[in-house]
Amino acid sequence: ERELALLRNKKIGFVFQSFNLLQNLTARENVQLVGELAHLSPRQARNRAEALLTKLHLDDRLDYIPAKLSGGQQQRVAIARALINNPKLILADEPTGDIDSKTGYEVMMLFHNIAKEEGKSVVIVSHDERIRDIADRTLWIEDGKISPEPPRSETMIKDPVCGMRVDEKYAVFTTTHAGQDYKFCSADCLKKFSQHPAQYIGPGH
Repeated sequence: ERELALLRNKKIGFVFQSFNLLQNLTARENVQLVGELAHLSPRQARNRAEALLTKLHLDDRLDYIPAKLSGGQQQRVAIARALINNPKLILADEPTGDIDSKTGYEVMMLFHNIAKEEGKSVVIVSHDERIRDIADRTLWIEDGKISPEPPRSETMIKDPVCGMRVDEKYAVFTTTHAGQDYKFCSADCLKKFSQHPAQYIGPGH
């Protein structure tokens, strides 16, 4: 466990959807603390924190606590915190999930620049398909299966109960009625169909 903690501290930078900043510390202190935990001297950690935050256009927000920062600014503090130990790998979990669309573009370009200009490996897990425009490689994960391509439209069919599109190749909830196969998005829709099938396969369905 100790070796894993050291590996995470020195080799991997984490960026979370909900920022996970310490609310009683300033932007600078949130970043500096991680550097000190990795055995940088207080002065080294402070100088590197200030340099990273300045590079991310937060030089006028160094002494602001998270509550005084916008969502995009908090995410940039989180990115600086992930970079302070100069990790080889950055892992980002839904990094645009809690910020507006315009700021989301800015954050994505930050990750792009980190990868291209600083030679880092950046792995992003996201439902935001705009990331495809900047990623070198995109993988799709559905029902535990990894694919280099998104679900193909020709395999997508409608759940007869809720109307949601379901990939018939991977649909877990299925049933047969009157010789016809039906696929569902959830156990709840399957249950509703099983109780009143005629309600969902009549005219208009």
